Amino acid sequence: RLHQDQDELLEAESEYAAALALHPLSQPAAVALSHVRLLLGDGEAAREVLAAALDNLHRRIDVDPYHRYPMAYATEWQAAFVEMRRSAAR
Repeated sequence: RLHQDQDELLEAESEYAAALALHPLSQPAAVALSHVRLLLGDGEAAREVLAAALDNLHRRIDVDPYHRYPMAYATEWQAAFVEMRRSAAR
C-alpha cells in the first residue's frame, strides 16, 4: 500500500501480484491488485482479477494475511462483488 499511496502504481501492482501469487485465495490481495490495475487504466485486467477471485470464493481461507487492505471490505466493493457473483451465475 505504500507504493500506491506514493502514486508508484507500477511498483504497487508488482507487490500486489506477488502477494496474490503467495496467497491466491486472498480477497484483499485480489481487490488490491484489481484496484491498482483499474487506476493504471486497465479495466479488463482489473475485471479478470476479480473474476478469478470470485471463481475461488468457495475455497477462501478463514485467516487472510492481507485483511487490512481498506478497499477489500468497503461497502461499494462488496456491492460490486455481489453483482459480479450474480453475473457469473447467469
